[in-house]
Amino acid sequence: MPLLGTEDSLVRHPSSKPPVAVGIRTLTKTNYEKLTKGNMNIIVKYCGLTKRAVWEELVETNLKKLQNLAAIATARVTLEWQRGIKPAFRVLAELEVPGPDFHAEASDHTLAAALVKVVRNLEKQIRSRKNRRADKWKTNVRLGLNPARTSSGSVGARA
Repeated sequence: MPLLGTEDSLVRHPSSKPPVAVGIRTLTKTNYEKLTKGNMNIIVKYCGLTKRAVWEELVETNLKKLQNLAAIATARVTLEWQRGIKPAFRVLAELEVPGPDFHAEASDHTLAAALVKVVRNLEKQIRSRKNRRADKWKTNVRLGLNPARTSSGSVGARA
């Protein structure tokens, strides 16, 4: 007799044939959050270049560094090779996050160097936005403009 309600339980189907075991995995809320947390869709577009697994891996490893800084839903990255222009490689990136999206563009003589420049620029933008929000909150608290912290119900009133 299988134990129902466990993470991996076996269900036996009564029939004239021998019993068939079917594996069932229950997806609880915590399991779902573990599976979906930190998952970011990465879309890589190539212009003037052929698709290579090494480049996709390079993009993925560099963008994973930004995942701890912002809740990135989708990252769209364009890798370009421009004929007759120096520096030849250009990388454009757009990160879809809650609120305004982040955009960055960089050119360099190698694809890896251009990608590093883009990731640094995106990291700088993310940190800047986080610091602005924190500074605004601290200023409002100092001035007594935060309605959650005032003793009276009116906004902006000093006690």
